[in-house]
Amino acid sequence: MVESIRLKAERPANLGDVRRLGSGVQAWCNACRHWAQVPCDNLPDDTIVIHLSRRLRCSRCGSKNIEVRPDYSNLTPKLPGERKKAKP
Repeated sequence: MVESIRLKAERPANLGDVRRLGSGVQAWCNACRHWAQVPCDNLPDDTIVIHLSRRLRCSRCGSKNIEVRPDYSNLTPKLPGERKKAKP
């Protein structure tokens, strides 16, 4: 069962919140739509996720117009009867 974390509306998600859910961080370039996982292992838990975009530049086009969000794709609810894909 996935742990539920309730955030107050006035507090943005930080890396500690994301890590407790077993998720990561993704960044999207608003110029060329390139996206990538952001390695955050060496950053402190109190780092605000949306503030990471200030430190990033697109590796494809060089733009600083980056949007960063928690990657909650591993928390997507499954439909009844749907199975997880077997690992090869």
